[in-house]
Amino acid sequence: MAIEYTLLCDADCGTTALRAFLTTEIEGDGCCGHTVFCHGMYVTVADGETPRDTAPFGFEHRATATFHFSDLADDATDERNTACMVRSVLDLVERYACHGVLLFNGELVIAQWTPAEVVFDRDWELWSTVDAVAGHPMRRLPQPLL
Repeated sequence: MAIEYTLLCDADCGTTALRAFLTTEIEGDGCCGHTVFCHGMYVTVADGETPRDTAPFGFEHRATATFHFSDLADDATDERNTACMVRSVLDLVERYACHGVLLFNGELVIAQWTPAEVVFDRDWELWSTVDAVAGHPMRRLPQPLL
């Protein structure tokens, strides 16, 4: 089964700027359209032209980035890519002062943010391996998509 994490946010940055931002964040190669590649993961970027219902989260959808993790990657690669994804979210909030959510496989909310705060779901077991999560609130997040 493919593992995907979907970032939905109201950052007003455009697809090209978001792709460039994520290329730097994941130390990737953005050679193919709206897709950025790195070892064990690729990220697709889209603007809000295909609207997603983000009303339950309290913001207007403007941008999407989907982190696709390779089924064949080893544990060390998955840990590195998870850390890159989290760092990307934290840096995105800092740079664009946006609202957003990070969904696991399109429906489970594992992080939610405003310009003032990033909250990680306390029940998501992978956060214990990501240093960048330390210092951020962890609590049970609402799951309006389940």
